[in-house]
Amino acid sequence: MSDEITNVPDGISPDALKDMMKDAVPEAKYEEAKESAVYDGLTKKQMLKLATNTLKDSHKECSDIMFTKVLILKALGGMIEYHESIARQMAKDGKAKQSVAWAGDMGFLQSAHNLLRHVYLGDEDFICPE
Repeated sequence: MSDEITNVPDGISPDALKDMMKDAVPEAKYEEAKESAVYDGLTKKQMLKLATNTLKDSHKECSDIMFTKVLILKALGGMIEYHESIARQMAKDGKAKQSVAWAGDMGFLQSAHNLLRHVYLGDEDFICPE
């Protein structure tokens, strides 16, 4: 059994719960903040629309399934590099826990990248190992 399960307290006092509630962000406010977050100058909605339109436009130029595989692998590669750089910076800054978390997520991305590489798309698949 994991430590997370075995270390769960039997209960929490009403006073402790009240203290936690003082610092809690109301869900509506939290959702509103997420919606208005800025992604390189774009709101969440604008960023999602840009991603959708970019994919649609690129598929107008090349609709082959291999193109989709290459796009996803390139995107995953960029995310892997990003996570690696953040993990290294966190380690350099002496933030070991955060560094390990970023490196762990990098491992998940590397797994996704490897899984997709091994998805066979037919005789024209120049990425899938034989």
